[in-house]
Amino acid sequence: MSEEDAQRGARERAIQRVALELQQPDQLARVEQIRAKHYNKKVSLETQLKNLVTSQLKEAREGIEKLNQAMKILTKIKKNAGTVRDLSTETQSLIPYYDVVQEVNVTRMNLTRTRNQLSSLLTIPEKVSMIQGLIEDDMNLLETHREIRNLEKSRDFVLKQAEPFPDQQKQLRDIFRTVDKLAEDFDEHLFALLTDHMELARENPAVLVKVLQVILREERLLQRMQKEAKDYENSASYGSSSSTALMLATSSELAKRKNYFDIARERLYLSLRETFFKLFEGCKDERTGDWEIQPFVDRTRKLMDLLERCFDEVTQCFPPKFQILNLYVTVFHESLYEVLSEISKRAGREGSQFSATETLLLVKWVKTFYEPQLLRIGVEEKKPDLIDALDTLIDEFRNRIFKLMDEWATRIFEKDRDADPEIIDGIFYTLSPVTLFTFITQQIELAQSTTTPMMVFVTVDECRKCLLAYQRRWADKLQEYSTLIGTDRQAEIEYIMAQVNNNSRCLDYVAEMEQMVSDLEDQYKHALQFDQVLDGFQSLLKMARQVMLFYIFNSCDEDIKKLFGKEWQDSAIEGDITLAVLATINDYFVNTFKGHLLDNYFKKLALETLEELVERYISQMILTKWTCQPKLVEQLHKDVRNITQFFLDWEVRDKFVNARVQVLSDCADIVSIDPGRLAPIFESLLSSYPDVDQKIIEKLLDRRSGLEKKARQGALDDFKRKHDALPPPADGVVKETMFTKIRSKMNK
Repeated sequence: MSEEDAQRGARERAIQRVALELQQPDQLARVEQIRAKHYNKKVSLETQLKNLVTSQLKEAREGIEKLNQAMKILTKIKKNAGTVRDLSTETQSLIPYYDVVQEVNVTRMNLTRTRNQLSSLLTIPEKVSMIQGLIEDDMNLLETHREIRNLEKSRDFVLKQAEPFPDQQKQLRDIFRTVDKLAEDFDEHLFALLTDHMELARENPAVLVKVLQVILREERLLQRMQKEAKDYENSASYGSSSSTALMLATSSELAKRKNYFDIARERLYLSLRETFFKLFEGCKDERTGDWEIQPFVDRTRKLMDLLERCFDEVTQCFPPKFQILNLYVTVFHESLYEVLSEISKRAGREGSQFSATETLLLVKWVKTFYEPQLLRIGVEEKKPDLIDALDTLIDEFRNRIFKLMDEWATRIFEKDRDADPEIIDGIFYTLSPVTLFTFITQQIELAQSTTTPMMVFVTVDECRKCLLAYQRRWADKLQEYSTLIGTDRQAEIEYIMAQVNNNSRCLDYVAEMEQMVSDLEDQYKHALQFDQVLDGFQSLLKMARQVMLFYIFNSCDEDIKKLFGKEWQDSAIEGDITLAVLATINDYFVNTFKGHLLDNYFKKLALETLEELVERYISQMILTKWTCQPKLVEQLHKDVRNITQFFLDWEVRDKFVNARVQVLSDCADIVSIDPGRLAPIFESLLSSYPDVDQKIIEKLLDRRSGLEKKARQGALDDFKRKHDALPPPADGVVKETMFTKIRSKMNK
C-alpha cells in the first residue's frame, strides 16, 4: 500500500468517526470538545509511537554491538586455532620426550613457588616492624591481631612444606622466631590490658572492647577447630583415610592453640583477688598479724564501691558470655569467706583477745550491710554463707558471752549477799534481778541488732545457761539458811523475803525475755527451753519459803514437842499448847511477813505453814507415846477447830484449809470413835494419802484406850480391804506424802 492510499484510508475512517459523533444538530455544540479529545489522543499515540521506535532502535544498536563482539571472538578463536595448529606441528617431535618435559614443568612450578616463599620470607622483618608499630597504639588491636595471625599462617604453611627436610625446617624455625616472640608479646600486652580492665572501662572503654573482641575471635576460632576435629573424627570412624589424616592434623593444631577465653577468665580471677587483698592492706595488726575488725569492716564499703563500678561501668563493656558481675561477686565473696575463716580460726586460739562485741560486729556487718548491698545490685544469695565461716568464732562467742555474763552474775550475787534489802511500797527487794536482767537484755538487744536468728539464739541460750548457774548459786545459799540460823534472825528473814520477791520479779523478767525472742524461728524457740529457767525460779521461790518455814517452826519447836505430852494432856494447865503454836505463827505473820511479802506468796506461805503444822501435829500424834483417854478426844477436836479457824482468819481459802485439816480429823477419829465405824475414815484418808500403810494405822490404833484385840484386828482388816481397793497409780509409783516422812522417822 502506498503512502497516498494510507492517507486516503485514514481520512475516510476519520470522516466515519466524526459522522458517528455528530448525528444530531445539537451535537454541533460539542465540536470543540470533540476536537480537543481527538487531539489529545493524537498526541498520546504519537508519543507511544516515538517511544516504540526509540526502543527498537536501541535494541537494534545493542544487537549490532553484540554481533561485532562475536565477530572479534570468532576472529580470536580462528587465530588461536591457527596457533594451536602451529604448536602441534612444532611439538610433534617432542612426544618421545614427554617425561622429561613433565619433570621440567614440575621443577619450574616448584621454583616459582620457592621464589614466592622466599619473597615472603624476605618481607618478614618488614612485616614484624610494621606490626610492632601497630602494637604501640591500643586502638589498632584488631588489625594487629589479624596481621599476627596472617604471619603465623604463613609460618605454619612454610614449616609444613619443610617437614621432609629437617635441617631446612630448623633454619626456618630460627627465621620465624621473631614471629613467635611477637605473638607472645602481643598476648602478654592483651592480657595486661585485660588485667587493667576497670580503669580502661572508665578511661578508655573502646580499647577494652577491642581486647574482648580479640579474645572472642580466638574463642570462635577454637570452637570451629574443635567442631572440625569432631567431624573428622566421626568420618574417620567410618574408615576414611583422608579424614583420619585431617583429624590428626587438626588435633595437633588444637593441642598447640591457647584457650584465650579460659586464660582471660583466670587472669580476671587473679586480678580481682589481687585487687581485693590490696584494698584491705593495713587492716592487720603489725605485731600479731591478726585482722583488726573495725578497720576491716570500714574498708568493706570500698569493696561495695568496686561492685557498683562494675555494675555501672564494667558490665557495659563485657559481653554476656563473661558474666563479669557474677565473677566480681564470686571472687570477692570467696575472698571474704577466706578472710572471715582466718579471723574465726585465729579467734579460737588460746589467749586470743577477740571480744564478743567484735563477733557481733562481724555478724551484723554480714546481715545488715553485705547481704542487703548484694541484693541492691541484683545479686541473689551467694554460697557458702559468710556466717558459716564464723562457726569457730561463734563457738568462741558462746564461751566468751557465758564467761562474761557468769562473771557479772557472780559479782551481782556476791554484792547482793552483802547488801541490805530495800523497801519499795512495803515490799522487800534487792537490786540483783534488775541489774542482772538489764545486763541480759542489753546482750540480747546487741544480738538482735545483727538481724541474725542464730546469733540471737546463741546469745539467749547462753543467757539461759547463765541464769541456771545463777539459780544454782542461790539454791546453795538458801540451803545454808535452811540448816543454820544466824545471830541476826530478823535481818536474815528480811533477806529471805527479799529473795522471794526477787524471784517473783525474775519470773516476770524471764517472760519478757521470752517475748523478746518470740519472732525467732520455731527450731530456735523450741531449743531454748525457757520452762527450765522458769522452773528454776519457782524452785528457788519454794526453797525460800521453806527457809521461812524453817525459821517459823524453829521458834515453835519447843511447843510442838509438847503436843500429846503431859502438859498437853493436862487440861488444868494454864493456856493451850496448840494455841501457843498458833500464836507464834501469828506473830510471824503479823509482824514479819504480812505486807513485806508479795500477797500471792504470803498466801502460799500461809498454806505451806498449815501443811507443815499438820504434818508435825500428826507426827507427834504417831511418834509420841500417849493414850487417847476420853477426856482428850475433845482436846483433839478443839485443836482441829483452832487450826482451821486460824488459817481461815488469814484468808486461806476454805477448800484448801478443809482439805489439809481433814487428815487431822481422820486421825482424831481413828484414835477415838467406834472401831466398827472406821472403814469410811480409812477410805477418806487413803483418797488423799495413798502412802498410808498398816504400820501407821497400827500406831494410831495403839493410841486408843482399852481397844480389844479382836476389834483392833477388825479395824486393820477394814483398812487392808480399803487399801487393796485403791486403783494402781498410772506411773506405777505411789505418791509420797507426809506419811512417808513419818514412816521414815518411825524406822529410826
